[in-house]
Amino acid sequence: QALLPRKLPECRRVEFAWRLTPCDELAGDILNIFRLDDTHVGVYLLDVTGHGTASALRAVAASQMLSADIHAASLLWEQCEQTGKYCLAPPPLVAGKLNRHFPWDAEVGLFFTLVYGILDLETHQFRYVCAGHPPPLHFSGPVENPVTPSTGLPVGLAPSAYEEATVQMAPGDTLVLYSDGITDVLDGEKRPFGRTRLARHFIEGAGAPLGDTLDGLMASLETWRGGAAFADDLSLLAFRIRSE
Repeated sequence: QALLPRKLPECRRVEFAWRLTPCDELAGDILNIFRLDDTHVGVYLLDVTGHGTASALRAVAASQMLSADIHAASLLWEQCEQTGKYCLAPPPLVAGKLNRHFPWDAEVGLFFTLVYGILDLETHQFRYVCAGHPPPLHFSGPVENPVTPSTGLPVGLAPSAYEEATVQMAPGDTLVLYSDGITDVLDGEKRPFGRTRLARHFIEGAGAPLGDTLDGLMASLETWRGGAAFADDLSLLAFRIRSE
């Protein structure tokens, strides 16, 4: 709980919400929403493979490197050689640095998927990178918009550089980041909840407050599983550009 967002950024034109329901075992999902500076908010969601102490510790170690504080240990900032000042590191560079910090180790056998992005509060452009993670969902009211894919292997497995993708948001638009634990929830007949049902939930709840929509989704997942234990963590992070 101490590692999860305690206070959401206060932005006049942007509404933020998140939910994380852990499974019965110790696992490796973690997320955050944080101010980077006066005009940018950073968000990330990562999912370490497997369950147990090793997965949880890897998630904690990665989250500490994704600190919003400006210092040399944070991967979110890079120092300009000419001026010595820090500036925001592009999302693909952040993922690449994580990949070098957590190289594949056959004995440990851990890697993690990641989506990390920067929202510009003035232009409402969202720049992001996906490292083996499900891509974001983008909605304009009740309409789902296709997103430009940001392809790349999970952190710890990538042999080459990552690529950046962008989503240009408008007033009324919603962006959703999620872990595959949500789409993989099985019902009594072993059918996964799936991406289509996830998207439909946001389409049908387009007019509701964002927090209520997330609560409704978590309730739907509880119903879908029919009393069985969740096999994986359920992580969800969303933000909406308020209509003026």
